[in-house]
Amino acid sequence: LQLKENHSDNYYRNWNTIYSKEWNQRYMSPMKHGDLYDCYIDYNQNIEYGHDFNCRLYYYFKYFEEVNHVTLFPGGRRR
Repeated sequence: LQLKENHSDNYYRNWNTIYSKEWNQRYMSPMKHGDLYDCYIDYNQNIEYGHDFNCRLYYYFKYFEEVNHVTLFPGGRRR
């Protein structure tokens, strides 16, 4: 995936909140989801991580989806 910073920080924060919650639910259920989710992501949308970090985390989730052929949020748009 090519990084494109064409969205607001709020956009990335909102998606990272959704993705990290789903990620952590899967992490907590390894019998159901396997060992793909090998760590807990302690993401808090109320913390100012900065636009660059939020953008990179968002694209990490997108990369993870693409490489592992999974969808973290079924209603999410693939970019």
